[in-house]
Amino acid sequence: MGKLHVNRINQASFAMVMTLAACANPSVPLDSGAGGGTTAGTAGSGAGGGSAGGGTTVGTGGGGPMGSWKNTTSNLANLPSECGNMTSVTVKPDEDMIIAGVAQNGLWASTDGGASWSALGTGMGSAKIINRPTQVIFDPNDKNRFWEVGIYSGGGVFETHDHGVTFTQLGMVSHCDLAAVDFTDPDRKTLLAGGHEQSKKLYRSTDAGMTWPEIGATIPETTFCTLPLMFDAKTYLVGCGGFGGGNPSIIRTEDGGATWTRVTDGGGGGAPLVASDGSIYWSTFNGGGMVRSTDQGRTWKAVVGGGVLSGVPPVELPDGRIATVAKKVIATSADHGATWIAATTPVAFDGEAVGVVYSAARKAFYAWHFTCVAGDNPVPVDAIQRYDFDYQTN
Repeated sequence: MGKLHVNRINQASFAMVMTLAACANPSVPLDSGAGGGTTAGTAGSGAGGGSAGGGTTVGTGGGGPMGSWKNTTSNLANLPSECGNMTSVTVKPDEDMIIAGVAQNGLWASTDGGASWSALGTGMGSAKIINRPTQVIFDPNDKNRFWEVGIYSGGGVFETHDHGVTFTQLGMVSHCDLAAVDFTDPDRKTLLAGGHEQSKKLYRSTDAGMTWPEIGATIPETTFCTLPLMFDAKTYLVGCGGFGGGNPSIIRTEDGGATWTRVTDGGGGGAPLVASDGSIYWSTFNGGGMVRSTDQGRTWKAVVGGGVLSGVPPVELPDGRIATVAKKVIATSADHGATWIAATTPVAFDGEAVGVVYSAARKAFYAWHFTCVAGDNPVPVDAIQRYDFDYQTN
């Protein structure tokens, strides 16, 4: 097999906490005492090598973080929208660009750290994106090519070849939680997409998105399995058991979905992180912990028990640490999730962050939240917050 390219979903997604009914709901608050923290319980064991355990401590370390959050919502504030308004924030990994997804109003990009935002997809002939954007997938070999994925209104997958100036809707697939692209194929012909709030609904395209036959009938789960991760045209993982009930799990196929193996009873919530060392980290919904695999998802180990983290998908810092939301702060781990240290002060908006990304270009975390109330739901004035964090000195 040729060089493996995996879809770095950590920097290419997420408002999946919103998408799958507000997953950030830990049962235990983050301990603010230095040198200590909350001790997690145990996570369930997984079939095929997943292991129980995952006891974890979280603390502030030293004197604790001293920085402050800054509002970077800027001109996105009060933009007309709907429930879930600020659906995602993504960092483009190869340049100083942040992309925000706004329900009914498509993608918006900032190249000045969030001081201002400009609409994407405004070029002549561009398809209009009116879904709730849940993910952006960047082509690792073509800086001008990326895919948008979203739920509810309009199409489910869009593609741009000109850096977001114009978008094309790919086929008639719609209402998609996450998607995945086979980057081992230079023609990018094989894609997967999971149907939101739909059991056993997984779509696969083998013609670069023109058609999307369903392959979910072979999925052994009765719960929602809608979060794909693709290694090649035949080998996939799918996360299961989020919104809609059922036990969290991850399933795996090596024959293009003809057969599936349940490989762990944990994880499977939101977008997975494929780290630079090949590790896969996958959070469990509702603060249920996190699992890790070092062999492309064949076996898994619980690294974090329940009640410590919020269930928000983790991201990777340039130095290899991973970071995610723990109650109202961002916490980092330098030991593959065994222990966690608060890296920021509490976010500066009501409630918890529903997502977090890290910009290496800006040396900053960006966290976001949304509203969902009766009547109009314009983008909150404090939807996106920035916290300066130099990974080289912190």
